Amino acid sequence: MLETHRGPAESILERELFGWDHCEVGQNLIAAWKLPAEFDAAAFTHRQWDAQPDWDLAQMVFVSCRMAGLAGYPEFVGCETEPFPDLLELLPTRERTSFDSDLEQLTGEIADGIHAIDSL
Repeated sequence: MLETHRGPAESILERELFGWDHCEVGQNLIAAWKLPAEFDAAAFTHRQWDAQPDWDLAQMVFVSCRMAGLAGYPEFVGCETEPFPDLLELLPTRERTSFDSDLEQLTGEIADGIHAIDSL
């Protein structure tokens, strides 16, 4: 399924194939591991953008997943995402200034970070 599906992340049909989706699996793990309630909300809503005045974990995961896809780590091979400048605009001003507006720069920083962790 992940190798042949094309479209936005929200379009994948896990529920039809398995009877549940990765959001529900995440919620079950969060409950079993007794993680904070904020994690549960993020697991359940991270596929939907909900513009709120207060930036929350679900919004951060939403943008992070899409940025990871653009940087070469998509949810699945044919996953479509928003243009990088559009994703940056979703971030609060303070966080937006933490990112270089060049996607290649971000991709390099992510690769360097992964390499550093792999080298431990």
